[in-house]
Amino acid sequence: MLGRFASWLGFASSSSDDAPVRVDLDAQCVTCFEVSLSAGLQEEDVWFQLLLEAQSQNGLQDTPVAIDYELLPPKEGFSESNRGHSVVSNRYRVYAVPLAWVESLQTIATTHHLHMERVGVLAQDDAFGRSTSRIDFLPHRQRQWQRQQRLWWWCAALALLTGVLSVCVLQWVRTVWATQNMVSEPVRLATLQAVSEHQKQHAQWTQATQFDRRAHQQSVAQSAWQQYHSQWQRVLQNVSSRLWFQQVWLAGALWRLKGQALSEQDVQSLQAQLQALPIWQQTPKVEQLVLLPASDSARLPVWQFELVGAVLGMPAVAEAASP
Repeated sequence: MLGRFASWLGFASSSSDDAPVRVDLDAQCVTCFEVSLSAGLQEEDVWFQLLLEAQSQNGLQDTPVAIDYELLPPKEGFSESNRGHSVVSNRYRVYAVPLAWVESLQTIATTHHLHMERVGVLAQDDAFGRSTSRIDFLPHRQRQWQRQQRLWWWCAALALLTGVLSVCVLQWVRTVWATQNMVSEPVRLATLQAVSEHQKQHAQWTQATQFDRRAHQQSVAQSAWQQYHSQWQRVLQNVSSRLWFQQVWLAGALWRLKGQALSEQDVQSLQAQLQALPIWQQTPKVEQLVLLPASDSARLPVWQFELVGAVLGMPAVAEAASP
């Protein structure tokens, strides 16, 4: 399929460079399922939960996936009268394909000097009359969240700059007015006091804004820490009894795991399970693997190992945990 796609792109690129390309995959090649989540979740939390659900589907286990989804209408018979008597939830229809497919299509398009605009599903109407033509496996949602965050920071910076300029202009106007009209000393002192009070209020507002920003960063880091910790903790709890863990901790983005195993194959199996988690900026690597001889405390020789990786989106703060 990719070979025919590459041949077609070679023909298309001969007429125009950097042309937009839209690719629709056959519905039989796409894994589709429905999931219900609690209402009120943030968009980022919804995407993260649906990604975990997609990776647990048959055919996609232990494989990085690309997903997109749509919000389904409420089921028939659901009304506002029974909303207070049941847990409110939203239903999502999720479409998932291996991430390697999407990356291969992008690579082929780039090779032929074309711009991959969308990778979706061949349009077809479902029982609700909805069409899958809006599905896009490219990371368009992440790009939209990044644009919103940049816009928020630009607005905050503009508001801060406007406040500083307003204080400076006000002080200059009052100084000029007092000089030209030769105001009395009490009036001049009252003016300076008013300017000083305004500056204090502006400083308090700036301090409050910085505190809110730090609190937001700490909240994001804590949320990411809880999500990441639950995933690798699940892997460590389900591994073979032939492995023992001595210490696992997270320092900023740096993640380390120390333990012992009966064989080198057990360490490699653990490394493969951890690398399959979608939480890594740099997947765990074996930094230390030493065979320790038998001793009084251990009658069999064991392998002392240490795995090191880097998680996504963690600031320079330190956390620690033990399994």
